[in-house]
Amino acid sequence: GFAQSLLLKKYAPIDFKWILGSIAGMGVPFIFLDFIPSDTIPHKLPLSIALGGLTVGLLQYLLLIKYFRKGYLWIPGCFLGWTLGVLTVFTIDYTKYLALNNLITAFINLLLILAGGVVLGVISGIALKKILE
Repeated sequence: GFAQSLLLKKYAPIDFKWILGSIAGMGVPFIFLDFIPSDTIPHKLPLSIALGGLTVGLLQYLLLIKYFRKGYLWIPGCFLGWTLGVLTVFTIDYTKYLALNNLITAFINLLLILAGGVVLGVISGIALKKILE
């Protein structure tokens, strides 16, 4: 959210509310789903992140729509960025099936963690580029 706010400040008076939208939008679904027992919801962590991406997108859309005609694109862009980013990281669960040295597996896992951030950045960057056109 911080890097996005730096970019958006060049085009509109986006302030700390953008970062608050990131914090609240990602935090509220986690808090809400924490009250539900884990055994009733499978895959609670990726669900929390996907719902967080949607909530962040909705909250930040309310800031974007004041300045950008295509601000609505942020909702699916944010949701897809977070969801596909976390799914990239969660492919770590399958590296245990590779018949590789532990050090190599650890390196692959690290790359997958970093790739999740890249996926998030690329998808949200594409959405922001479309919004700013």
